[in-house]
Amino acid sequence: MAEASAMSNHSVHAMDIPIVADRVAMFLDFRDIRRCALVSKQWNDNFEPALWRHTTRMSDWPERQQRMTDAAVERNAHHMESLRVAQTTPHHKSLVKHATNLKQLAIHFHDPQRKFPIVDKALLVARNKGLVRLALIQGWFNWISVTPASHSHLRHLVLNNCRIERHNTRPFWELMTNLESIELTLTAIPGQDFNPVEWTFNRLRSITISRLPPLRRWHMRGRTFCDWIGQCPNLERLILRLTAAFTIPGKYLTTVVRRNRIPLRVFDISNYCRINEDDLDDLIDAVDGLKGFRVSHWMPLRQATRDRLLMHANTLTHICLRQARTTLNDHISWAPIPSKYHQQILDSCPNLIEFYGRVLLSSDMLSSPWVCSKLRVLVLFIEVSQSYRHKVLDRQIWDTETFERIPQPGREQHHHHHHNNNYRWRKGNNRYYRKRCNDPDIRASLLEHAAVYERLSRLSDLEELDLSRTSAGKPYVARNKHLSMRFLAGFGKLGRLRKLRVFGSCVYYDRAPTIMEMNWIAGWKQHHNKKNDPLQEAQVVRQAPQIEALHRPWLHLERFRWPLHEAIYQEGYRFGHRTVWNGDGWYKAAMKKYRPFQADNRHYHPTAEVDVWISSWDWLNIGPESFLTDSESDGDH
Repeated sequence: MAEASAMSNHSVHAMDIPIVADRVAMFLDFRDIRRCALVSKQWNDNFEPALWRHTTRMSDWPERQQRMTDAAVERNAHHMESLRVAQTTPHHKSLVKHATNLKQLAIHFHDPQRKFPIVDKALLVARNKGLVRLALIQGWFNWISVTPASHSHLRHLVLNNCRIERHNTRPFWELMTNLESIELTLTAIPGQDFNPVEWTFNRLRSITISRLPPLRRWHMRGRTFCDWIGQCPNLERLILRLTAAFTIPGKYLTTVVRRNRIPLRVFDISNYCRINEDDLDDLIDAVDGLKGFRVSHWMPLRQATRDRLLMHANTLTHICLRQARTTLNDHISWAPIPSKYHQQILDSCPNLIEFYGRVLLSSDMLSSPWVCSKLRVLVLFIEVSQSYRHKVLDRQIWDTETFERIPQPGREQHHHHHHNNNYRWRKGNNRYYRKRCNDPDIRASLLEHAAVYERLSRLSDLEELDLSRTSAGKPYVARNKHLSMRFLAGFGKLGRLRKLRVFGSCVYYDRAPTIMEMNWIAGWKQHHNKKNDPLQEAQVVRQAPQIEALHRPWLHLERFRWPLHEAIYQEGYRFGHRTVWNGDGWYKAAMKKYRPFQADNRHYHPTAEVDVWISSWDWLNIGPESFLTDSESDGDH
């Protein structure tokens, strides 16, 4: 009794719900936090700090969740850790005054309407002493006062289309002494007065130069560039993705790497950057433990170079061979890397995480075991059943001479008072029947596709699978224009990939219903049945038995990618003769609003793609950032 009375007299403090909610939100992503905040107004108030912590664009904040006022910004701006500032950013006065705990800041200086003055942007940088990552876009480096003394925590710097004058180079080199990574895009560094003896960048581990400015502004050429690399004794990543001709002195760079013992791990030279073939072989030999490799299409990847690359098979984690070619003389066939070499990489690299390739034959794929069990990203064109490419599978799907309808045991056909049964067969309502293919070529092709999907389903850590994002896909249009039966032959096997978030497949001409299939797979329910809602069309896919079995395994998919075809623009947003949503749906409206061309421009960019973000809770998000080229788009959160 005494013990019970002591327990009853013990005072219990009330639980601090906002702090608990903030702790719980540390283990959730932004989408789950928004779902929790929509439960009630009390839950929204409890998760408000976590929502503000994930907010990066003030202009994108939903009005239905939070009424944006200066008081709200003043109360919650100190929770923000990441922010993008542009000319459309509202409440900039309150942000400058109260957003003082930012760790990541991106500033767009180009402001023709002067809604966010340059003075306020510079003051925003000065107030945040704990910045870790800073990005400056379209501005002058002397507009802000960033020195090592004022920003000792700054480790990552991104300069996009910025100007650095000659008299401002010394503060720039002083700032670089504390940086761990620097990314330059259309930004020139005056290198006339660079003295390699004076500066040493011990912390710098990554250098990325995406695009070169005009050569008259790029003064760091040849040996000066290699001297800059030589002053980075801990450099691990060297990425040169240049759009202007730039030749690297390979012999001098190899000498610098060996002399200074630079631990280079990732070597990426793409687009128009060049290096001598023999110098590239020597550089690969000089690097100890290569992890990432990518070359441009302006330099051939010889057999000797490929053999040297395989010597680092135990350490390679990222390989990109999309632009690689074997010779520069054959411009017609493009001379891609053979399929056998793709298979050697997949068989020899046990630690491979990302692999971007060209063409892999299914015969090579199925004949050898893969050791890359840790693979997360696979972008590859798998060529299957090339001897059956003249078989038009879509047009023979309901042909009784090709497919024999066999009743499933234990089920009966219910007509539901339909007098015309032939009409029901033409509409594809074959729910109580299964089909058996009588054509031996088509049957062999479907079985081979199923075997390919079975092999891909063994990669349990796979997060992105793109079977079309390669420049080799265009010559194979005739082979893949009728893809529904081949696409669905073993598609259900990929449902075993529980970590898969992005999936891309070949879709050309009249293969538009794939997006309807993906909408249905994502779990569209009765709450979308609004008047004139184009998503009602997705319910038609319920009649397809091939898709009906794929609903549950694919609920975790977030993004589906397919390449655009010029027929969308030339024939009025149409895939051949079949219009998406009868020309009145969201797809036509989205293309009219967000496509990256003019209305009268019928030229098609071969690398243009569409990413569809699939969500079974909210809606289908498609925007300007969804049109991807070779460069990846930045996420908002």
